[in-house]
Amino acid sequence: MIGHGWSWGDKGSRTLNTLKLKLTTTSIELERGLKKLLKMCDGLSLCGTESVNNIVRQLDSQGCPRVRHLRVQDNVDFEYIREKDVLTFLSLTTLTVDGCHRLSFLFSSSVAKSLAELKYLKISDCKIMKMIVECGQENMDNMFSKLEDLKLSKLPELTRFCSDPGMLVTHWPSLERLEVSDCGKVESIAAELSSFREKHKLNPQTQISLFLINKDVLTFMSLTTLRVHGCHHLSFLFSFSMAKSLAELKHLDISDCEIMEMIVECGQENMENMFSKLEDLKLSKLPELTRFCLDPGMLVTHWPLLERLEVSDCGKVESIAAELSSFREKHKLNPQTQKSLFLINKDVFTFMSLTTLRVHGCHRLSFLFSFSMAKSLAKLKHLEISDCEIMEMIVECCQENMNNMFSKLEGLKLSSLPKLTGFCSNPGMLVTHWPLLKKLGVSDCGKVESFAAESHELNPQTQQSLCLIDKDVFTFMSLTTLRVHGCPPPKLLVLIFCG
Repeated sequence: MIGHGWSWGDKGSRTLNTLKLKLTTTSIELERGLKKLLKMCDGLSLCGTESVNNIVRQLDSQGCPRVRHLRVQDNVDFEYIREKDVLTFLSLTTLTVDGCHRLSFLFSSSVAKSLAELKYLKISDCKIMKMIVECGQENMDNMFSKLEDLKLSKLPELTRFCSDPGMLVTHWPSLERLEVSDCGKVESIAAELSSFREKHKLNPQTQISLFLINKDVLTFMSLTTLRVHGCHHLSFLFSFSMAKSLAELKHLDISDCEIMEMIVECGQENMENMFSKLEDLKLSKLPELTRFCLDPGMLVTHWPLLERLEVSDCGKVESIAAELSSFREKHKLNPQTQKSLFLINKDVFTFMSLTTLRVHGCHRLSFLFSFSMAKSLAKLKHLEISDCEIMEMIVECCQENMNNMFSKLEGLKLSSLPKLTGFCSNPGMLVTHWPLLKKLGVSDCGKVESFAAESHELNPQTQQSLCLIDKDVFTFMSLTTLRVHGCPPPKLLVLIFCG
């Protein structure tokens, strides 16, 4: 390492022959020695001081013939490297570009096609970059065919991956991780717009999605992790065909997208078995999001492996998972009252693996679960609900017995729910049995009257208690921590009715 500020932590640093170069001054002798080192190194990191750029501009074709891992930062003259074939792009496996504010694009189509071995590509903090690949009418199918990890961040002028919005961007058979963050103008990363437009007959102005594809044309068959943050031109994330193709997706994180209204754009297609391997879903700071899918009257999906779900600061969200037609028919509810994150029948929709659920800042939800949904949460361990302005109950139920429901719950936190009156809509029934609950917190729930109750034998005037239970049928046997704050003063915190 030559110069200050380097570490061995980045991609490609641990190869046997690595050179990290940041110079403020140089000499003829030093430049000669460095040119010899450049011909020998496998890993190369360049910081764009004037002295470093002077050395770069003296390199001829194949000046760095062995480089497989390349990092350029702080305005290194990457245009010269690209145009003069200073290194063998055919052998490059890792490329990191950071703080190069003179680049409006990264690759020509010919250079992009030569990156046959590239596995890792990270581009960040390039102020004027508008696209990654500058291309004409060339078909980019099979380009980046070995790429496994793609990160695009802090690219304020980026609009798309390729300069031509009307062509197939690429086929990504090996891509496992994709992150697009703080790219406020991005409209499309992967698209075959002409066929998508013809099939769906959409107005071009409405096609603001990161992925617009037909399954037969473009797939992300190996993608396991997708993170999208700060992309303010996206009204939805996936076309239906794209969502269907994500057979291996395990982690999906979408946040801070100002105009996003839905995650999947779909018509009457059935989304059952979609996202069947998803384990972690996080939706946050999506102020216009109303639902997961465009069509509110269809089955959204079946999530057999989902373990963690977080929905926060999505003030307009009304439903994430719903089969509204059957739920409406069974429960005969007014559509205007169905403001729940989950409206399902157990036989058609389950979250059988869910262990953690956090809901925050969702102001259109009057309750969280249907009874069938709550019954299906056999593995739920952590439930946290906060800052939902109109939520009146957690579970919407009729005469069903909730015994053994939430039997594996260990932590429950309810906070800043000003309309909440109780856990269940029916105050005269057994709420549940909590054998494993260790931590319970109820705070700033000014109207809450009863959290857990089997109160039919008690005088209604005495039922101003957080917990009204018959010891033989209702227990908190594992509870170690109880916090109550900002709730109406009850006559009793816990009343054990022994008969």
